[in-house]
Amino acid sequence: MSVHPHPSDDDAVPGDAVHDDAAPGSSGDECAGHDARPSDGQRCGDDGESRRDGDDGEHRNDDDGADERPHNDDKGLSDGQCRDNDGDMPVRRGGAAARHGGRDGGGEDSCGAEGGGGPWPVPQGLDAVPAGADLLAMLEDIPIAGVCGRDTVEVMKAAYRQATRDRALFLLCLLETGMRVPGSADTLQRVQVPGEFAPEEARAALVWSRSRAGRVFGFAYDIHHRLPMLGQAMLAGVLDEPRAQAFVSWTDGLDDDQAGYICAFLLPDAPGMTVAELIDAIKKAAIAIDPEWAEKKYRKAIRGRRVVGSRNPDGSANVAGYDLPIDRAAAACERIDVLARACKKAGDTRKIDHIRVDLFL
Repeated sequence: MSVHPHPSDDDAVPGDAVHDDAAPGSSGDECAGHDARPSDGQRCGDDGESRRDGDDGEHRNDDDGADERPHNDDKGLSDGQCRDNDGDMPVRRGGAAARHGGRDGGGEDSCGAEGGGGPWPVPQGLDAVPAGADLLAMLEDIPIAGVCGRDTVEVMKAAYRQATRDRALFLLCLLETGMRVPGSADTLQRVQVPGEFAPEEARAALVWSRSRAGRVFGFAYDIHHRLPMLGQAMLAGVLDEPRAQAFVSWTDGLDDDQAGYICAFLLPDAPGMTVAELIDAIKKAAIAIDPEWAEKKYRKAIRGRRVVGSRNPDGSANVAGYDLPIDRAAAACERIDVLARACKKAGDTRKIDHIRVDLFL
């Protein structure tokens, strides 16, 4: 058995295009011979023309019988949309490509569908629209179930960009609830440093636990006050919360100027890194600034070492030690493993994991 580090938090199939292909009409030759037979409700007249039962030899072309297909209910769809024949997927009407414009500006949309009934065309330049009110309005106008497969990725990226901004805005609002002078309900009075009970307004309003309110308030303070470049990047939609959290957590132990320098240095590349890669880069930068940073961070952590027991929803329980000295934790795991293997070698029929647990307890 070995000690493993805590893992880092790295934190629709589109429908086919619908086309209304008109069925070719039956010719006189088809009525006269070959394998094509008139369907039920049709007959061939003496002149070889196909007619429906009840026709008196004249073709009617009035509005009452022009289209006998059932009409779909298009209520709730935006202009230029209709439902497909199954009634569950919005598709473009024939003129939608001209109104919305494909990426090439012609009759072909971004996924190559020509004419009506194809996938919904994603607005050109969606990937360049910054997070904000304009992007939100564009996203709300896109029926995601009617977008072709390639464009679903572009829409997802745009929605994530907008969600990142929304999260940053929420955290800014939450922070402000704790940055007001007590008793200033009807005035504008702010404090410079939040007090001990700063998260309480958010806790009560959102019906959160005290620990959750304190944790989220602390993160909001870090990104919008201590390291404001992180909050600005989130509001712009270019830095998501897991990466911002990596900056906050792994610059702990540095002063604000040192942490700010690392953020400014790595922010341009952070969106293209996984969270684990970003953490490694932050560690290297921190050690380059302060060679004793890693040792000080380790010493601070083991001062908070503790054993925690918790109950699982199924009634079982967990017992775990946190922030332990690495050498003593490794030695304890090795001792349990040696004893468990000795029991197994002596003929113990239990699973070796069960033996380890029983020795641990």
